[in-house]
Amino acid sequence: VKETTQEAEFEPRSIAREFLTMSERSIRAKLLRAVERGDTQRCATILKSGLSLEDLNAYDALKSAVEANQPEIVRLLLKAGTILKVEDYGSPVLIAAQLDKVDCMKVFIQEDVD
Repeated sequence: VKETTQEAEFEPRSIAREFLTMSERSIRAKLLRAVERGDTQRCATILKSGLSLEDLNAYDALKSAVEANQPEIVRLLLKAGTILKVEDYGSPVLIAAQLDKVDCMKVFIQEDVD
């Protein structure tokens, strides 16, 4: 009786994708921690990591910056090109108004954000 064994297919691309995904998650988490700590320099360094703003989840970082009342990080994320989703009921502009984050509202006004 001859036994047949199936070898698992080795796909380097899928492994690389999985690694990249883990790496992206790690960088996203670092960005959110930097926002919460008010570490503008660290945020700037992470934004230069080569990942897109979408991959970095910069929109959520912007919301966190508003909630933490970090106007300089709000400005940094806006200047980096973070796009506001106007249709989002939890938009950073609305959050700033609801939480009375005056300094963040000033940044939105100065950066001409609706």
